[in-house]
Amino acid sequence: NPVHDVLTIKASNIDLESLQIIDLMGRVSAQINQNIPNNLDLSELPSGIYFVRITDKTGNFFTQKIIKE
Repeated sequence: NPVHDVLTIKASNIDLESLQIIDLMGRVSAQINQNIPNNLDLSELPSGIYFVRITDKTGNFFTQKIIKE
C-alpha cells in the first residue's frame, strides 16, 4: 500500500466525520474534520510510515497503516 503523493479514500455509503494522518510517534500530521476528499494530497509529508484514522458520524473508526514514499 505505498503512497507517493495522493491517497485515495474509498468509503461508499459511509458518512465520514474526520480523517487523521498520524506518524509513528503518535503526532497528528494532518487532520480534516469536514468535506473529506476522495483524493488526499500527501506530497508535503516526509517519507515514512503513517496511520490513517477515519471516523464516521456514529463514532466508529477504522485505522490503516500506509507507507509514504
